[in-house]
Amino acid sequence: MTLVKNPNLKFVNLDGFQPKECTEILSNTVPEINENFSQLAYGRRAVPKLVSEVESDDLALKTHAIINLVELFHNPEFISQGLEEDIVPKLTKLLKNSNLTIKQKTTECLSTISGYALGRTALIEENTLLNLSKAFDDEDPLVRKNAHLTFARVTSQQAGVDNILPWGSIPILVNKLPTERVDIQCIILDCLYNCIRMGPKPWIPDDPLKCDAMGVFTDLINPSAVTQVKVGTAKCIMMLSFNPEGKKRAVSGKTVPILIDSLTDLKSEVRAAVAGALMSITIDVDAKRLIVRENAIPTLMRLLDDKNESVLLNVIKTITNCAEDYRGRFQLHGCIKKVSRKIKIMEIVSKIKSTLKTQTCYDTLPQSYKLIVFDNKLLIKKALAALLLHVRIFLQSLVTDFIHLILFYYNESTLENDVEDIEHLQIFRLKELLKQNDLIPTLKVSIHPMDSLYEASKLLLKHKLHRLPLLDVSPDGQEMLLSVLTQHKILRQIALNVEDCIYLDFTPKSVGIGTYGNIATAELTTPLVDLLNTLVEKRLSSLPILDSKARENSYYDLGMPVSECLNRRSYDFEGIHRCHLSNTLGNVMDTIKDKLVHRFVVVDDNDFLLGVISLSDVLTFFTKD
Repeated sequence: MTLVKNPNLKFVNLDGFQPKECTEILSNTVPEINENFSQLAYGRRAVPKLVSEVESDDLALKTHAIINLVELFHNPEFISQGLEEDIVPKLTKLLKNSNLTIKQKTTECLSTISGYALGRTALIEENTLLNLSKAFDDEDPLVRKNAHLTFARVTSQQAGVDNILPWGSIPILVNKLPTERVDIQCIILDCLYNCIRMGPKPWIPDDPLKCDAMGVFTDLINPSAVTQVKVGTAKCIMMLSFNPEGKKRAVSGKTVPILIDSLTDLKSEVRAAVAGALMSITIDVDAKRLIVRENAIPTLMRLLDDKNESVLLNVIKTITNCAEDYRGRFQLHGCIKKVSRKIKIMEIVSKIKSTLKTQTCYDTLPQSYKLIVFDNKLLIKKALAALLLHVRIFLQSLVTDFIHLILFYYNESTLENDVEDIEHLQIFRLKELLKQNDLIPTLKVSIHPMDSLYEASKLLLKHKLHRLPLLDVSPDGQEMLLSVLTQHKILRQIALNVEDCIYLDFTPKSVGIGTYGNIATAELTTPLVDLLNTLVEKRLSSLPILDSKARENSYYDLGMPVSECLNRRSYDFEGIHRCHLSNTLGNVMDTIKDKLVHRFVVVDDNDFLLGVISLSDVLTFFTKD
């Protein structure tokens, strides 16, 4: 007997019936399915099914569809499929729905779609933004935020700006700006910046000026405002001031004095944006006079020592504008040499960046060199002995991983019992032991020899590495270790190829190169285990020892003082390279060119420790954006 149980909990006896008859019988037993609880369709049927349900009269089904679409549209492939199903006009109709969940998810969906070029084009073609602007008055902040975010993304391209300006979007956005939440204010400022920057006449600058956008921006850039609002407001003022009428509004109001006060802001991005706004405004003759009258020249001169390149660039442009006023020239006379020096330095740093981007890792290789490669079955003890014999050898992460392992056994009080096992440990087993004991192995990072030195520098700094393997691929697809790139090799390549490095006549400390104060150090009586723990925990490559006497001992006796270790240094140890606070970056680069240097210890005339300059600090300065 064959019994089939149907969803209605009824049993149907199908004995003696033909297959066709069974089908007819069972077709009458299929229950009605509640679509609100149906499973989501799979594959390419998911989006079409949900898009069709968006127009359903059933509120629950419609809500279910729009919620699932929001999740799917994080995948660009599904967005493309949704656009083919005309999702944008259907979402536009849903904007009129009074249900809060529908409004939130609809605006979120439109915001996600606007993050892609195809989506922005569809929103423009369907004229969705005009309908979406009504959501600016919604009581729910999430609905308003999604709507403004969509506007900001669409206006990132010219077609979007051209679409929203004709129906008076600028006055609407400016009027909403003072009363909105801070996070939404930042989004509105991004949108206004795009519109003012790319907007054509007559809407720009007429619309912003008619609704007193300059006054609104000025009120927002106050000391209590958050950094993002200050930066966004200053950028909008800068763009609006490129128009002559905008400059006049800035000069006639209180915009310039407030901007001058903001030049001393603690955040460098604020100072850069404010200096950019003043640079735009001071093209006007009256603005030059106002800057001089407000005694802003000394403040601008002090900013010539700012470490932020954007601040420096905008300040130099502003000073150049103010120098056209005869009273400004008198005040600026004392800083002409300083400005000229800054410009020269910026040119040199630009040359260095260009060198890093145009030269490859392969260019650092000498005509002849020796590369020692170990088999991973080699004993750790022999590998370390080779390291002591050839101090410039590259063992990738071996040394750091070995220190992790030794510290683990020492802290577990089993080091003396396991010394024999450690000495017979092979290289490949080291990684396995690290994983078994929940120790983090050193990250393996490599680069192709034909990649630029700039990319290599970024990798070294990002992962806090001192060495980077150059791996090529043989014709049969096998990786080949060609050489090892170090921070010293990169900096030496700079010193050899950029002759103007000698003109870097400023001290490293003046531009933030090096560590001064709160320096991790060790003394002669410091136990070796404490020194190793400090190196590992703080990811340091060295620690200054505040004396120089030494004696030797075994590597597993971690309780011995540091003084017992110093005599184990190689006979060709390059020594400690010192520099004074008065030494320039040009002096540092000259030393790097001629000698193998890993770091500089900054001391005073009495050889007291003041700071440490690592090669990472120098490389960071040359590669920072």
